Amino acid sequence: PLSITTPESSTAMLPLHLACRYGASPSVVDLILMHHPSAIDVKDESGKTARDYAKSPTYPQQSGTNQVEVVAVLNRAEGYQTIADMIHRQAGAEMEQRLELLEAKHTK
Repeated sequence: PLSITTPESSTAMLPLHLACRYGASPSVVDLILMHHPSAIDVKDESGKTARDYAKSPTYPQQSGTNQVEVVAVLNRAEGYQTIADMIHRQAGAEMEQRLELLEAKHTK
């Protein structure tokens, strides 16, 4: 969804930044990453990534969320990005094959 990739206007924070800053559960962080894995590398207006917020000593302990688990979820983000890249490459290759078949039919 577009809302996952759209930064909050005044701080340039993505939903992933906000989730990590305010102590969202690991499952919420994981869900955001599954849909937008490249968000892991995005820096907000202050130059911080979501991982920076999750590793912060001021991480909201009162939320009841395990900081270590959230960081572990963030560390898996590279795997999600790898899978997304593979899917895009495969889809691109399939589209090229279909175009070649169409071109071959039209040139006959």
